[in-house]
Amino acid sequence: MRFIQGGVGRGGQNYTEDVRLIQLLLNDYVARSTPYLIAVDGIAGSRTIEAIEQFQRGAGLPATGVVEPAGPTLRFLVMGFITSLAGDLTAAPPEARREHPSDEHVSDALVYLARARGA
Repeated sequence: MRFIQGGVGRGGQNYTEDVRLIQLLLNDYVARSTPYLIAVDGIAGSRTIEAIEQFQRGAGLPATGVVEPAGPTLRFLVMGFITSLAGDLTAAPPEARREHPSDEHVSDALVYLARARGA
């Protein structure tokens, strides 16, 4: 199952809808600690790439500046979003975990997201 069609960020394919989704997920993460959100405009500009790198550093991942369709950055973003949706604000944030969510957990998260969106 592919959540995004191509890479988002530095050197990625940067399909508009993929970028918008990553920007929304990044804003969900950023909003937990700061009021400074990035624009959800579908453009993988410098602010989006910087936000990707900051997220990656905080999660203990290599700061590549790109979110790959099957990569750990996307897994951490999705799992953080699911945690946020579920209202589990007492759980450790994604950057505190060093293990990578499994594909099974990511699939569960995607099903949850699809249902939440009414798909």
